[in-house]
Amino acid sequence: MRMKMLILPVIALMAIMMVGLVNAEVTCVFDQTSTTVGTRSTYIDGTSFNISATITGHDQTTNASVGILTNDVTSTTHVFNSTSGGNITQVNASVNTGEFLDTQLITFTYTLKNVSQNQVATCTGAYIADNDVPDCSFASGLVSNDAYPPTQKWTVNCANASSATLKFGSNTEKTMAESGDSCTFTGDKSTVPQGSYQVLLATTSDGLNATSCSLQSIRIDVGVPLKEIAAIVASQAPVKKGATQTKNNNTVFIVIIGLAAYWYIRRKKGK
Repeated sequence: MRMKMLILPVIALMAIMMVGLVNAEVTCVFDQTSTTVGTRSTYIDGTSFNISATITGHDQTTNASVGILTNDVTSTTHVFNSTSGGNITQVNASVNTGEFLDTQLITFTYTLKNVSQNQVATCTGAYIADNDVPDCSFASGLVSNDAYPPTQKWTVNCANASSATLKFGSNTEKTMAESGDSCTFTGDKSTVPQGSYQVLLATTSDGLNATSCSLQSIRIDVGVPLKEIAAIVASQAPVKKGATQTKNNNTVFIVIIGLAAYWYIRRKKGK
């Protein structure tokens, strides 16, 4: 019985000592919150983005005098040494995010070592590089204050983008197809209703940032617009004088009547 009474205090003392050892363990925590999709404040960008971590838990037997920052994408290594050989409480490294691809996820690791180069702790943080914003501009020939058929092919410059949409007025957005730096959408009478639209809005995205461009006051009209008939007539080659001129004039007149009739019929069918 007396032996048991002696053992209990010993066990209690050992438990207290173990708590002390746990509390004395060196730990490090990244000062930035790891990236969460949609949380813009935790993306990293620029040529000198500061990656830092706070170190705690030093005691006389366990210290951290060297901090080494590495990542899982490039071979770049940043080393932080204590100037006096003592304990480090903060490590900082200036990172050039241009080393990484735009929107790339990078995991950084700080490895802490003591003066004997023995590892005493590590901590990690994951971040997304944000180096570019997507472009957005309509292709030449697509202009405001103009009429287009429902089957028009809409093209937008979307360099640095991973997706793009097109929105006619308040209608549902249309997904554009991406090929290289060009995004396109070709409509039809069922997907692009006839009518006037105050704004045709294109939006490009790289997953982090969005860029918009627009056309103002456009009209979607089925058939061949009158301006196209005029363009066809204007493109007719000059004719010689005399009988040939009369013949060619008659041909042009017939072409105009035919195109106008075709345009009118198409309009009626599209209503």
